[in-house]
This record gives sequence, C-alpha cells and structure tokens, in this order.
Amino acid sequence: MSLVPRNELSEDTKNASEKLSLFMKQPGISEVLEWTFMYDKQSILDKTPYNTTFFDVIGGISYQEWKEQKITSEQLILGVNSKFTVWIHELEEIKNTLSTKETTSEKTILEYEGINFIIVWIQAARSATIIELEKSSKTPILTPHERQRFCWEVESGQEKLYGSKISENMEESIMSLDLLCREFSENGENLTWEQQKRFLDIYDNLKKKVEECWTGTNLETPDIHNFHKKPIPQHNFTKEVLEKIKNIKIPREIYMRLWQGYIDAMGLHQKVVSNPNASSIYDGPITLEVPDSSWYDNISLKRVLELMVHEIWAHYANQAISKQNDFSIRWAKNIEKEEGLAIVLEYLLEGKKLIDIKWPGYAFPYILAGEYLSKDERQDLVDLRLKMDGDKGDEGHRRDLRVMRGYPLDGPWSQRKDASYGRGVNKIVDLVTNGKCSLTDFYKGKFSIDDIASWRLDALISKEKIVFPLLFPEMLLFMAGVGRQEFTHERFMTYMQEKYAGDISEDDLNNIEVIKEFSKIKIFITMWRDIENYLPNPID
Repeated sequence: MSLVPRNELSEDTKNASEKLSLFMKQPGISEVLEWTFMYDKQSILDKTPYNTTFFDVIGGISYQEWKEQKITSEQLILGVNSKFTVWIHELEEIKNTLSTKETTSEKTILEYEGINFIIVWIQAARSATIIELEKSSKTPILTPHERQRFCWEVESGQEKLYGSKISENMEESIMSLDLLCREFSENGENLTWEQQKRFLDIYDNLKKKVEECWTGTNLETPDIHNFHKKPIPQHNFTKEVLEKIKNIKIPREIYMRLWQGYIDAMGLHQKVVSNPNASSIYDGPITLEVPDSSWYDNISLKRVLELMVHEIWAHYANQAISKQNDFSIRWAKNIEKEEGLAIVLEYLLEGKKLIDIKWPGYAFPYILAGEYLSKDERQDLVDLRLKMDGDKGDEGHRRDLRVMRGYPLDGPWSQRKDASYGRGVNKIVDLVTNGKCSLTDFYKGKFSIDDIASWRLDALISKEKIVFPLLFPEMLLFMAGVGRQEFTHERFMTYMQEKYAGDISEDDLNNIEVIKEFSKIKIFITMWRDIENYLPNPID
C-alpha cells in the first residue's frame, strides 16, 4: 500500500487543489453557494420574496423577464438541474483525481472530505434554488409533492452542513426562550400595549410547543412574566472605557481607513471598499465590503473595534493561515468555528470571561419559530423583536426572508446556517474552559471545530505557523482609556494579562506580536490619530 508523505503534496492533490480553485471561480458558483446568504438590495426594496441573483445566475434572464414568462414545473426543474448537474459532475471528477481515502495522507483526506462537503452544499443549493425561483411567481409552479420533495432535500443538506434542528435540542430550545424573555424584559416598553400582548401570545405558544416536545424530561422553561436577567460580569477598566466611548460615532471614511490600516499591518491583501449593492458588511476573499447606504455613514467606535476583531482578527487571519499552509478549499463545516471564534473574540474585547458567554445566538428564536409556528406568528415575532430594538424600517421583512431562505414562506421550515454562530460560540467555550483546546488552536486555518479538537491537524500545521494577530483593537481601546501620554507596552501587557487571565495563557499572551516593526508602528500611530479627535478625556 503506497502512502503519500505527510508533509508533501502528491501531484494528484496539487491538481485537485488547482482544479477546485478554478471551479470556485466560475461565474455563479459563489452566488449559488450563498443560497443561505442575505437577500439582495432589490428584493429588500421591492419587499419581494426572491433573490434576484438566482435569475441572473441560474435563469440567465432578468427578474422582470422571468416574471412575465409562463413556465411549467418541468421547465423550471430541468433548467436548474442542467446547470447543477454539470457542476456536480465537475466536482466528482476533481475528487477522482485524489487517491482513495485508505491510501493517502491526512492532508489528502481533508481535501477529499472538503470536496464531499462542497458537493453536499451544491446539492442542497440546487433544491433551494428551485424553491427560491418559484417564490417569484404570482402563482405556484411546483406541485405540492414536488415542493415537499425539494424541501426534504434542502433539509437533508442542512442536517449535514449545519446540524440538527433547534427544536431537536433541548438546551438550544431553552436558550431561545430565555433570549426572548431577556429581550422583552429589557425593551418590551418599546412596543405598544397591543404589540406586547401579541408578543406574549406568540411566546406562550412557542413555549407550549417546546414543552410538548420535551414532555417527560427535566425541562424547565423560563417564565416571561417573572423573569430575572442574570448579569454578565465585565473587566472593570474595559467596562469604564466602553461606557466612555459608547456615543462616539466614526465616519465612514475614517473607519474604512482604520480597517485598511489593520489589514495592511497584518500583512494581508484585502482592500476595504464600498459596495452599492451590499446589504451588510461582507468579508469577501479579496475585498471587505461596506454597504453604500446612509446606515453605514457613521458607526459607533465600539462597533468599529468589534468589526476589526470579527472580520480581520478572526476571519482574515485564519484565511491567511489556510493559504500559507496550502489549504485552498472553502470548508463547508468551518462556519461554526469561524463565526463562533469571531463572536467569542468580540465578547472578550468587551471584558467578559469565556465561562460567562455561552450564547443562544440571535437567530435561535427565529429558527425555532420557523420550525414550530405559523407563517403569521413567525413574521410577527420577527417584526416585534426588531421593534423592541428600535427598528422602524424594513428590517423585519429582510430578516424574515433570511430565516426562510431555501424554503417556501409558509413553513414549517427555516434555514439553520445562522445557528452556526451561537453553536460555534458554545462549542469553543466548552472546549477552552474544559482544557481540551486553547484559543490559539482555533487559528490553525479554516477548518471545523471537530477537526481542531481531534488534533488531526497537528501533523500538518505546526504551532510555529500559527499567528495570533496583532492586538491593534485592544491597543486602541486601552489607549482610549488611558490616553496617548500614559500608554506604554508594559502597562498594556499588564492590562492584557489581567483581562484575559484564565482565558488565554500568559505564554500565549507573551508570544503575541504587539509592535516590533517600524512600519507597523507608523500604521498604528496613524490609526490612533484618526480617532483621537473624536475621544473625550482619558480615564483617571
């Protein structure tokens, strides 16, 4: 039995990586793989339950032209299948260039598994695309049997890509109810009396469904009428600084320059750009895209720092490490790790401890509602949660479209990609607090949490190749508290050791590169000068 050396790439593996890279660059592939992504700007403006991307990429014609055509279900299904069948065949051919799993290195096995995940992704996207295209029609195109079959195919793909339903997990169901109680206790006064009553009725029905599902267990559901929120402790100095800067807004030109400076200082290649068609900030492989809308003209300084941590400290750093180690596949199962790590780092930036931040994820209640409730109840819950947050625009419509991506709007389904955020946080917290992993282990590249926890990557990615990113967001936050004159490296590191005690080891903290090169010092000074004029006086 021939074995490929562990630290060398076979010619087959090289060919597979190159072919896969070319495959992913084909027109339409990235858009189709994002069948779970945000609906585009046009659909939001029109309040229409479709994503126009699918018409351009799959239908090959504009939405307006599509809408006026009379099309049968056979034409719809054959039209979509013709594209997807070719794509799946190409992926199978790429996979066949690799050796069999029994006779290859760990790296080749990971490549093999990655291609299998992408095939599942494409298969789920095929069924979801047919449903998305049907949503545009004023009258049904698919038969009830066909629609049900495609829903089950999407569901099968979701199970493999994003895990089980929220309703099938007792802890996540309780977390969802707990989050709704917390939101109502904090912001319920933003609703009218009628809206409060509607929210409570929906909550009671959702709670009843959960209790019925878990009859005979030790389930304890929260009482929304007698709810007491458990406070989360924060590092004192960090809390004071965040309080001091909470009302500071940073203009688009300045915060985009800050992000670009951080990217440049870390030696990365992405460019920060405005995108008139984006509906949210998007960390693309080449560009960090900011929506060209008035909502993003000014962002709070706290959010600017959080996004530096989320998009650059977490996502782009891991992307660079994957590239450095010649792992070019965009892993279908890395979402939990990538988004979970990004959110964990945001919480740590706020001065919270790992043990206190197990989190349901904002999307958990929406997903649970999609699995249990009627269309009207789900849509009202979406609207009412956003009204409690102070939203007065079309966010509710946009959010509901996001919940139901790949499914008919009448349910009873919901996409679960957004559950990956909360699930990733909870898995990372458990692994680190139980001593099975360190935070720096999650900088081995864009792999799944299971791959990292199993240590299967250790033979491929040495600890020396793991780069824990520059701490510019923490440095800016600390300097905002003490002022430029009082900032020293020693004082900053003492602050970091105190703040991260028990969550990041002193050895890992001491090995973090703060500022060693003159060019990076210049970048940091420029970043500081960009925000200094917006800051109040230092904390005494």
